[in-house]
Amino acid sequence: MSSVVVVGIGAMGGGMARALLDSSVTSTVTGYDKNLAAVEAFYRESVHVNKNAGDNPPVSLKDAILLPVDFVILSLVNESQCEAVCFGETEQHSLVNIMEKGSCVILTSTVTATWARTAGEKFRNKGIFFVDCPVSGGPTRAREGDLTMIASGDDQSLGMSKPLLNALGRDGDVHIIDGGAGAGSTVKCVHQLLAGVHICVAAEAMAMAAKAGLDVEQLYRIVNGAAGASWMFTDRGKRMLEIDPEVKSALNIFVKDLGIVYEESKKLQVPIPIASAALQQFISGQSLGLGGLDDSQVVKVYENVTKVPVAGHVVSKESNEVVFSNDYVKVCQSKTDVISENDITVNAINKLTIHLKIASVTIQILNSPPNLKGTFDFDESTLEDGEATDQFQVYKQNLEPGDMIESNYPFFYLTIAASHGTLEQKSRGGPLWTKTTREGDVEFKEPSGQIQILNSGMESFARYIVRLS
Repeated sequence: MSSVVVVGIGAMGGGMARALLDSSVTSTVTGYDKNLAAVEAFYRESVHVNKNAGDNPPVSLKDAILLPVDFVILSLVNESQCEAVCFGETEQHSLVNIMEKGSCVILTSTVTATWARTAGEKFRNKGIFFVDCPVSGGPTRAREGDLTMIASGDDQSLGMSKPLLNALGRDGDVHIIDGGAGAGSTVKCVHQLLAGVHICVAAEAMAMAAKAGLDVEQLYRIVNGAAGASWMFTDRGKRMLEIDPEVKSALNIFVKDLGIVYEESKKLQVPIPIASAALQQFISGQSLGLGGLDDSQVVKVYENVTKVPVAGHVVSKESNEVVFSNDYVKVCQSKTDVISENDITVNAINKLTIHLKIASVTIQILNSPPNLKGTFDFDESTLEDGEATDQFQVYKQNLEPGDMIESNYPFFYLTIAASHGTLEQKSRGGPLWTKTTREGDVEFKEPSGQIQILNSGMESFARYIVRLS
């Protein structure tokens, strides 16, 4: 059994470290990270399974490798972090000066092939073995020990690392790449070219569908059963349909990875026009403040141009059909039963109909959502009171061209556009979004803090806000 230190215990590294805690090939597993809270949490887990290497969690890289260590696995964000950890000037922050001869470094980060080759040579000069082994599969597969492993290095390094690679990799998906250190990173570079392009193309398709007025969720299902599907479309497309998806892999990562693809393509003199275009879309996402969001949110780069959202997109129907439904509310729209414009009919304690110029929107409360009143103040001064029952309260909001309001919404609610309009919206600390709204558009909203809304169009704009109590 081997003693292992994992440096970088974020989403991927933390998953791999925990998979090794479960594995029979390890005697001790130590996690180290600049986030000392994560280090302490992992240490407690290692103690629980009797695989802690010391009496206390490490507080420095040198501290993590005080005891004899067989393997150090690197799972860091970028090449500059790898350089600092491996070859930093001070002994305390330099693996090449801390590790003993005969131990082994396994690099799982995505770096350039040139850096991986150079690192392998530097470690070999110190008697330290080195495996260039980028991985793919995401945090969930990392935790399950089910990753795709792309390993390269000299025969002795690969041979001694094989039990660990098999513990972290999916059966039949641990690949040994000929060519020595750097070959694995070259394979990962080509892989990331495809992955980044597929995410951008998925976003492009979803944005086009929304702009064309299609049911985007239906389109997503159709593509997944047809020849146009890809793994990235299925995985990222699902998160593009979510209002606020969990961050599985940050958008910033693909700026870095496609940047590596671009640099390597220049060295190889291989034109990559499609991958270069994808890189620019991710850079655009960074400029919009989306870098820390899930990489699926590159779709917002397209939304910023089309002015039509993909997530929560509701398609107007020609007859009385469901246009939105979740656990709390069902919304139907009809173009046949308009009584008088801007009239509200309360059908029951849990049901009402709002009559617009082009349609009637019927809202049925299915279940009361959590009541978060009191989380922050609610300012009703910008709203006109309408109908109310025990299960809902209707407000109307009017904005003349150039009008701007700021308000908090400490409750779940629906918005129903009573006219066409162009709005600029900004939440506290968030980016500015411009959105074109059509009469009859329906959106379900969760409780939110301060939101700033500006009518940037040339016409008056009105909408109903239905508070779900």
